[in-house]
Amino acid sequence: GQTWGTGAGQLNEQCKWMTRLDVLTAMKTQLGANCNVIRVPFSPLMFDSRYPEQLQRANDLVARCATLGIWVLMCPYGMAEYGDIASRKSTDEYQDETNAAAITTEVMACHDALAPWSEDKPNVLINLLNEPRRMLDATWQTQAQTWIANLRAKGYARPIFVDGPDWATRLNATIAATMVAADSQLVFLAHHYEDSGNLGQPQGFTGSSTFWPGYLAAKTAGLAIGFGEYGARVIADT
Repeated sequence: GQTWGTGAGQLNEQCKWMTRLDVLTAMKTQLGANCNVIRVPFSPLMFDSRYPEQLQRANDLVARCATLGIWVLMCPYGMAEYGDIASRKSTDEYQDETNAAAITTEVMACHDALAPWSEDKPNVLINLLNEPRRMLDATWQTQAQTWIANLRAKGYARPIFVDGPDWATRLNATIAATMVAADSQLVFLAHHYEDSGNLGQPQGFTGSSTFWPGYLAAKTAGLAIGFGEYGARVIADT
């Protein structure tokens, strides 16, 4: 699939091309039958009445993807989880998020709008939140399960895609299994770039061993996993 949007996740003027049917058709043709999901970063501003063009572009994109048999994975960006990086702990985990309450409130408000919007759009799927940061496993689990329960309470019954903590670079397979026991329609997403020095992706493929084992253990346990972002880049002489 593709990831479309801007750095802030806003469906603004720079992104209007992505709603064009000819662009979507060309993408589908070029990438083949397996290209049946696109991931769309968006800001809560999509539901702000001051920016009606953002919601219209999302509506156009979803409708045109539906005609091509493409699922649209909507992923909230620009939440309060973006902040200064806390000091790394010796356990290779980030410190507990200091504004966890603010994050939960903001994400749930976004989901409260996203769930009813998706009701009449059967090709829309929801990615809970882009790249939770500075999260210990317990904090991540509590927040994710709170948001999942809220979406279910709002009537959203399709699969929910969940980024692992630390920029979606790490997953505790035991906790993930516990979450699936409570809700069987969860898919855990990893974000990985072939660059161990890339800020936000500290566990490169050949770097620290904390990235792969959790996701592979989850796969071995029969849990659904996938990549929300994946790429490679070349950095000077490496």
